[in-house]
Amino acid sequence: WPLVERVFNECRSSDVVMQEACHCIGTVISVARTHATPVVAPYLQILLNCFSNTPTIFHLGSVRTITGLYGQGPGGEGLRPLLCDVLGSLGSQILQRVQNPRFIHEQPDLVGMYFDTLACGLYAPPLAMLILQQEWIKQVIALALELVPECHHPKVQCAILLCISRLTGWVGRALPPHFMPVATLSKALIDQCLGPLLAVVCQCLAARASSNAQSVPLIANILLSLLVLPQGKPALEAALKQVSEAYMTEQDKVTFYERCFEEAGDPRGFASLINDTAAACTAQWMKTAERGQ
Repeated sequence: WPLVERVFNECRSSDVVMQEACHCIGTVISVARTHATPVVAPYLQILLNCFSNTPTIFHLGSVRTITGLYGQGPGGEGLRPLLCDVLGSLGSQILQRVQNPRFIHEQPDLVGMYFDTLACGLYAPPLAMLILQQEWIKQVIALALELVPECHHPKVQCAILLCISRLTGWVGRALPPHFMPVATLSKALIDQCLGPLLAVVCQCLAARASSNAQSVPLIANILLSLLVLPQGKPALEAALKQVSEAYMTEQDKVTFYERCFEEAGDPRGFASLINDTAAACTAQWMKTAERGQ
C-alpha cells in the first residue's frame, strides 16, 4: 500500500501513470470485491486528494467503478456513506471549476464523467437514498440544468441527461415497497425544480436532439416519468411556451403537447414521437434560417 500512495503522490501529473494505476487497482478491487473492502476507503481518499490537485477522468473512472461495485448489494453497507461524501466532494470541485467559463470547453470529459459517475450512484437504491438526502445534490442538479441546454459536446450532454434520467426514473411508475423511500426523496427534489427541468428538456429536444441521436431515448425517459406527475401537464405546457418558434410553431407545440399524453402509455410510440419531433424541429429551424437570409 505505501507503494500505491507513493505512485499517486509523486506521479499524479502523469496521465499515463494515472491511467495504468487506476486501471490496475480498479481491476484488483473488481476481481476481489468481498476481500478488497478494507482498501477501498483509503483508495477513495487518495483519488479525492489527487483529483483536488490534478483532476483526470481516470480518477473519476475509478470512483465510478467502486460506486458500481459497492453502491448496492451485500458488503458495501459500510462504504456507502463514504461514497456519498466522495461524490459530494467531487461535485463541489466541479461546481467550483465551472465558474471559469473556459473549463467546460477545455475539460468537457471531466464534467461528463462526473455526471456519469453520479448517475451510477443514483441507480443504486441504497446509495441513492443517501445522496438524495444531501444538500449538495440540489446544487449539482441545478448545475446540470444550467449546462445541458448549451452543451455542444454530445457525450457530455448524454451523461448529464443520463444523470437526470436516473433521478426522474424513481418517480411516475410502480415500484416495490422497499424502493418507495427513494422515490419519495426523488419526487421531493423534482418538485422543487420541475418547471426549469421540463424547460431544459424541451429545449434540448428542440435544439439538440436531432444532432445527438443518443439523447433521444434519454429525453423520452425523462418526459415519460415527469408527465404522469399531477403537475406534469401545466409544467409541460409552460415549458413549451419557452421554446423558440424558430424550432416549433405554436401549432407544433399544441400538437406535440396533445400527442405526449396520447402516447404516454406506449413507451415505444412515445420514443418515436420524440424522435420525429426532434427531426421536425431541425427542419423548422432550417426554414426559419432560410427566411432570414
